[in-house]
Parts: sequence; C-alpha cells; structure tokens
Amino acid sequence: MENRFKVVYTGELQPYVSAQEAIRNVASLFKMSDDTVRALVLGGRARDIKVDLDKATAERYASALSRAGLEVRIVPMKTPKLDLRLTPISPAEAAAAARRGELEQCPKCGSPEVQGGVCQACGVVVAKYLGRLAASGASLPTAAEDRVEAGNPYAPPRAELTPEAPPVAPESLDGPHRVPIGHGWGWISRGFRHFKDSPWAWILITVCYVVIGMALSLVPYVGALAAYLVMPVLTGGLMLGAYDQGHGERLGFHHLFAGFSNHTGSLLAVGALYLGGLVLAGILVVLVVLGLAGLNPSLLGQGQEALEAALAQGGVVLAVLFGVLLTVPLLMAYWFAPALVAIDGLRAWPAMKLSFQGCLKNILPFLVYGLAATLLLVLGSLPVFLGLLVVVPTLTASMYASYRDVFYGRV
Repeated sequence: MENRFKVVYTGELQPYVSAQEAIRNVASLFKMSDDTVRALVLGGRARDIKVDLDKATAERYASALSRAGLEVRIVPMKTPKLDLRLTPISPAEAAAAARRGELEQCPKCGSPEVQGGVCQACGVVVAKYLGRLAASGASLPTAAEDRVEAGNPYAPPRAELTPEAPPVAPESLDGPHRVPIGHGWGWISRGFRHFKDSPWAWILITVCYVVIGMALSLVPYVGALAAYLVMPVLTGGLMLGAYDQGHGERLGFHHLFAGFSNHTGSLLAVGALYLGGLVLAGILVVLVVLGLAGLNPSLLGQGQEALEAALAQGGVVLAVLFGVLLTVPLLMAYWFAPALVAIDGLRAWPAMKLSFQGCLKNILPFLVYGLAATLLLVLGSLPVFLGLLVVVPTLTASMYASYRDVFYGRV
C-alpha cells in the first residue's frame, strides 16, 4: 500500500511574515474568509491542514503554505484515513449491472430512457459501452459515476461530508495590548490595503469629510464649536466603514454619516470632552507664559498686546513646548475613542480613558507610526497635493487598523 502523508500546521508563523499577512495569504490560497483563517492561524496550536496525501502532493501543499507564511511539516500517516467518499462503482461492475438490467440511466448521456440495455436517447448499447471502458482501464466520467450509482440499487451510498471550519468565537474587547514596535508601520500598510479595496469611495468620503470640517469652521461664532462636536461623529462613521470592509462588505458613501445613527450622543460627548481639554490646555499655556514673563495674570484683560509682551519675554519656544506637553495626552485620549464608541458601544469618558491607556502602552509603535505618517504627508504634498488623496484616506483607515491591533490583537 502506498504511504500516505498529512500536512500539519505547527501553530507558528514564519519569522518573516506578520499575522495579518499570513491570514490574507492563506485566505487567498484556499478561497476562504479571513475570519475562518484567523481562527486557524491565531489558534496557537498544531492543526492538520491536509490529510491522506501522496508524498508529491504533500510537498506541494507544504511549499505553498510555507510561502504563505505558516510553519508546516509533513508527517507520515500511521494508518490509512477512512475516505468517507466511498469508491464509486467501476465500469466492469456497471457493465455487469447493465446486463442484469439494473441500470435505469444511460452512463453516457444520463437519459432515463434505457430499454433492453439500449439508450433510446443516444442509441448507445450500455453494456458494450461500459465493457469498452473496463477493457481500456478508463474510469467513468465524474458525472457518469453519479448517474450510474443513482440508477444502480446495489451501488454503495456516497458520503459528501466536508469537515466544517472551526467555529469562530464572537469578538469581545480584550485590550489594550502592547504590540511590537514594527506594528506602527503595519498599521499604515493595513490602512493602504483598506484604501486599495475601495479607492474611489475612500477618496470621495475623505474629500467630503475635509470639506465638511472646513465649512463648519467658517461659520461665525459657533462654527468652530460645531466642528469639534461633529468631527468625532464623522470619524466614528469612517471607523464603521473600515470595520465593514474588514468583514467582507463594501465601503459606501453612507458610512461617512453612519455615526449619526450609532451612539451619536457618546460621539458628540467625545468631541465636547476633547474641546474642553483643548480650552483648558490653552488657558494653562497662557498662565504659564505670563508667569515665566513675570507679568500679573490680570494683564489678560488688557488684550492681545499684554499676551504678545509676555510671549516676547517668556519665550515662544517654551510656550509651544508646554502646549505640546498638554496636547499630546489629549490626542492619546482621542485617537481610539471614536472607534471604541461607534463599534464597541462604550461611553465617551471610558472610551477616552481606554484610548489613553492603549496609546500609553504603545508609545514606541506610535513613534514609528508618527514618523512614517509625517514623511508620507510631506511626500503626498509634493505633487500639487494630489498625493494626499491617497495618503489621507490611508492614514484614516490606519486608525482603524491600530484600534484592531491594540484592542483585539488582530487587524
């Protein structure tokens, strides 16, 4: 008996590939959904991928899976695997059944009009046709096998049992996790894949997003306030769009406004808290600058001249550094908040606290991300700012990629 082999996934990835790349490669190789492959790749245990193979076929599978990014090995099978798809009737057996008059369908054309061993539809003599196949050593065509077995009461039943994919556990928020420093660039790479899947939709949505923000800011008196409140709602809609993309759906223009029907109050509250933090930071910066300049805070009532004098004495650089020191924690609290609210349903304050913790745990990946994003923005601005039509949507989608990586351990 010919030796049979199986291809076993060890539960580890190749050192040169990330988890998201391996998931994408294997899903493409086997035409499976990302969620099904994710359960296999991230399961952390050895799994049989293909069984009951000859040596050459096993080696081909192992080579393809290794290129896809999985650590696999070929293992000889100790006992032959029971094939649930039972061996079909042979041409010789079918010919004997035909001579006994047990076949009700023509093995050549499938017609049920077989009388006296002759097909009334195509004129073939069934026994002779099957006898020639048996003498030549040929097998019945696949469709013919099915038809002969259907017409032969003595043919064994055929089991068409396909192993079911392991169930995928429902997703639950289990972060924030600390991720490797290289994931900072991986977020941008994943964001570009989101963009590449629906480039025109991303461009249209991003342009409208920017236009809405600019238009709100131009409204006298209340425009800036409205912009700070509304932009997190629009951002939440974009995160929902990226989420749908990651689960096999298409990005559409409606996603831009999806935040207005998903936890709108909490998204507005995120904007309000962020704006309140900026206002408080601005007041602290002014007070510190006045203190460094040795001026009385009551000079604030004298208008812009007093503040300019304080800046001249206290130093613009110190004011800027202090402002950055206060603004960075606000950005950290805001970064993941729209996604946590829109997708996970958190309230504004818990979402911002969790966002701050997630950023704090991943300072180094965010440092890589920030440097790469800045470089891309500069390069995107060079060709008459046209490159920003790619860079800005990519960075927007990368916000979702970082959220998935930090809070779910996968993208």
